[in-house]
Amino acid sequence: NNKLAYRYDSRSPDEIKKNGFAGTLSRETEEIRVFGEQNVFASRSKEGAKKFLDINQYVGREKIQHLYEINTKGMPTFSFVENKNINSDALIENIAEFTLQRALVEFPRDQARLFAREAIDNLYCSVDELHINGPIPSSRIKHITTILVK
Repeated sequence: NNKLAYRYDSRSPDEIKKNGFAGTLSRETEEIRVFGEQNVFASRSKEGAKKFLDINQYVGREKIQHLYEINTKGMPTFSFVENKNINSDALIENIAEFTLQRALVEFPRDQARLFAREAIDNLYCSVDELHINGPIPSSRIKHITTILVK
């Protein structure tokens, strides 16, 4: 089981060394956060982290992004790929339920399931998304590289 996770972040290595990762400010209520306010978004691969960055091109994003490696050994984490492999139906039901409560309130359940299945494959699993229960101290975080995003 891979205990390393990867995350791009606009905050400098100095800032992360001081504060670590404490959780991510939400930009939207529909965002799934397995660990709520303490949720730190990451990926189980560097490629996934980069894809996550490419998909989430929100307005006002910083052009300079730092790639960090996180040692998650012994920390509570949630992998979408692992959970899909263990019990795909349960994952679909949970995301459909969350979606019906938070976002698509008027949606028929079978539509919500369809939406959930699409999101699992095209979003969460495509970037190998991992949710980590923060805060994550800086002793577990290593700066790998810095890139300029177009």
